[in-house]
Formats: sequence, structure tokens, C-alpha cells
Amino acid sequence: MSVFSCYIVFLSWVALSCAVNYNDATIKEVAGDVLEVGEGPFWDSENNVLYFVDISQHRVYRFFQTRLEHIQLNEEVSFVIPVAGQQGLFVIGLGTTLASLRWNLHENIYKVVELAIVDHDKVGNRWNDAKADVNGYLWAGTMGFEDAAGNIPRGRGTLFKLNDTGCFQNLDPVLPDVSVSNGLAWNDDGTRMYYIDSPTRQIELFDYDPATATISNRRTFYDFKTDNIPGVPDGMTIDAYSNLWIANYNGAQV
Repeated sequence: MSVFSCYIVFLSWVALSCAVNYNDATIKEVAGDVLEVGEGPFWDSENNVLYFVDISQHRVYRFFQTRLEHIQLNEEVSFVIPVAGQQGLFVIGLGTTLASLRWNLHENIYKVVELAIVDHDKVGNRWNDAKADVNGYLWAGTMGFEDAAGNIPRGRGTLFKLNDTGCFQNLDPVLPDVSVSNGLAWNDDGTRMYYIDSPTRQIELFDYDPATATISNRRTFYDFKTDNIPGVPDGMTIDAYSNLWIANYNGAQV
């Protein structure tokens, strides 16, 4: 099992025409060598807390600048997404179960409640990456079972979206037959959605309709193979200047 350190990158945002100068960026180690598969960081700017998960160790972490806390769950936990307007309430992916996590900000006390289960017919599947879109709708994807050699069956995953009823039992399959549903990002005006199915080694682009939370016009935005970039695209985020930041798994770079 690979072991990873968790780092925060602090960026000094300096606009230079359409470019940004990151020469003054600093990197701070947060978790040391305690993570096996660190994923899904979320920065709570109101409380100055960083949340993230360790999939393989079944843990959700939070970092308070001076201390690191975690809770231990009983399944692979793939993401932790905050619920707007509800301090200490999150949606998490546990195996193929979508659950709520109530985690007291001031005490390390928590409660997990099952909301929905997906991929009933696909033994070994689990949730992978997830994110809320510009309207707050949850998008979350699954992947097939990864064996000890790192092999993952193709086409067993699905990208789901919480539909407009707001009921967690109603998760609509949007993109079936994906392999490792991964990074998601939307531009500022909510008209574009970027998406990664890792084994394709591509970043895909969709037109996004904020009014209906639907996607269309699927095409390739960037292909790692074009520039012979090693590794595969994994997690992804977008900054205020519409730059995509992509974690390169097995490539040791962003």
C-alpha cells in the first residue's frame, strides 16, 4: 500500500494580464506520513478548517491549523462534502452508500446516517470523487474494484447527480459505463463542466445548463497523451482565473 503525505499549497494571487504568478507559493505539510490514499480536500473558510479523507484507512480528517483530528469509519470513505448552511453536516461516500455525517465542530463527536445505496448489481464497486455544482447539486461517481496489482475493470462505474427533488434516494445516472469517475469542476458562470474518467487520460468538457443542471455536447478538452505526460488525471479543481489544477496520479505532479 502506498503511503502519502498531505500538503497545503498557499498561493499568492497576482494578476499579470491573464496570467498568475505562483512563484511565491509555499507548501506546508499537514498530516505527515500518516495517509495511505488522501483525497477530497475541502477548505472551510468560515472556521479555518481543512477537511479531507483517507480512503484506504476509512478515515475522515480535519485540520485546525494547530491540531489534526480524525474519525474512524468501517468502510472505504471517498469524499466529504459540506451541506450549505448546516455547520458540521456533510455528505460522505462510504463504499457504495451515500450517507450524512454530523460532526461536532468543537468536540470529536459524530453520527453517520445512511441516505442511499447505488450500484447494487456491481459487487466491489465504491464511490470515488464527488463535488457540488454551482447550484449546490451533488455530483458523485463510482468505480470498479481495484485489486492488489492496481487493476480496475473498465466500464463498471457511473456518474450520478442528485436530482431536483432534493431527495437523496433520487440519484440520477448521468454518465454510465465510466471506469474511474474522478475530478469535477465548473467555471465561474456555470456554463461549462469539466470531468475526468481517469483511465482515458483525458479531461472532458461539457456544456452545462445552470437552469436545468444538465450537460450536453461532450468533447475532449485536453489529453495527457498529446504532450506525453506520465500518469493519469485524478482529482481536479478550478481557480478564479479559470485555470484547472489536476492531480496527476502516478505522475508525481500537479
